[in-house]
Amino acid sequence: MKLRRTFQLYRRVIDVRDMALALRPYRDPGVAAAAAIEGRVAGLAGDDLAASVEATVLADAAHARKNGQPARHEVCPSAAPLWLRADMSTEAAWLVKVSRAFVASSLVRGRPPDGPPGRSAQPGRATRQRSR
Repeated sequence: MKLRRTFQLYRRVIDVRDMALALRPYRDPGVAAAAAIEGRVAGLAGDDLAASVEATVLADAAHARKNGQPARHEVCPSAAPLWLRADMSTEAAWLVKVSRAFVASSLVRGRPPDGPPGRSAQPGRATRQRSR
């Protein structure tokens, strides 16, 4: 049973990383910068700030791809901390943090049409998947 759970966790982490890789050409450095500023203003720091930035950038990238926007020539790197690649448990914990930020962060949930970050009023809504 433990082996099965470990395999399921491994598959989920790989699936999420594959999705992030597919969105890489749509990652906007301007969205990342604006999300970092707004996150700091909201009192976020460290891994919480990085997870919020990553969630915002992924939501925006998914929105851009879904709406047929062209891939970017200049993409921004992931906000994932360097220590992340230590092991599968650490990677999964990071993805949980990003997932929670994706669901809970006001930076992802929606912005006024004229406000950064993101390219739309609600980038996260167009990209949310059903949970399995």
